Amino acid sequence: GNVNVRSGGIAGPAFGDSASGGELSISNCYSTATKIDNSSGGIAGPAFGDSASGSSKLSITNCYSTATNIGSSSGGIAGSRFGSSASGGELSITNCYSTATNISGDSGGIAGHNFGDSASGSSTLYISNCYSTGDVSDNAGGIA
Repeated sequence: GNVNVRSGGIAGPAFGDSASGGELSISNCYSTATKIDNSSGGIAGPAFGDSASGSSKLSITNCYSTATNIGSSSGGIAGSRFGSSASGGELSITNCYSTATNISGDSGGIAGHNFGDSASGSSTLYISNCYSTGDVSDNAGGIA
């Protein structure tokens, strides 16, 4: 199947969107969607931790996506706006991978469009020990 229109294969849009403390995690899961499109993510939908603040800790760990195509502001693991307005906390994607064949249209093999775009303050956003395979074109990134 497909993950389409601001959706997530495991967690929907705005997961942890306004978190101001505590810990939210997605771990040890995978998505076998054929196509990830329209600001979506193979694992987490758009706006994962978008406005996180304070001592929040949001993470995606040990996950993978086998989508063939990633397009239109989407990500193989996290959709668009991952931590884009975070003002505090820690947001991470660790030990994840994407085996998409084609990555295009402002997308990323791991994180979609606007990864940490307007993050400020004491926020920490990182992608570590991740990889993505596939051809990259049209303003896309292999990772973010």
